[in-house]
Amino acid sequence: MIISSITLAIVVTFNDDERIKTVKCSLGSVAPVPIEISEIQPLMVGKRFNELDYSQIGKVVSNNISPIDDIRGTKEYRREVAKNLTISALNEIERMVRVD
Repeated sequence: MIISSITLAIVVTFNDDERIKTVKCSLGSVAPVPIEISEIQPLMVGKRFNELDYSQIGKVVSNNISPIDDIRGTKEYRREVAKNLTISALNEIERMVRVD
């Protein structure tokens, strides 16, 4: 059986001027049910990717989850992974946007 230690999905839409129009961020295995982290919206909406502080956004995600300790990882591990996954996902989205 394969069970995730943590899952992350980020969906970003853009205005014609390349500013972020909407952002949705959801995580699994960090709370009793999958959760959306709406607290990142004020940090991202209306900005271009080069104006974002990825570290700050990652910290907000990490601070808004409720992980538990289990055999797949400690709550501290999951908080750190949530932050790092968020930063990595944002870097990947920015890279994809620049290519298009």
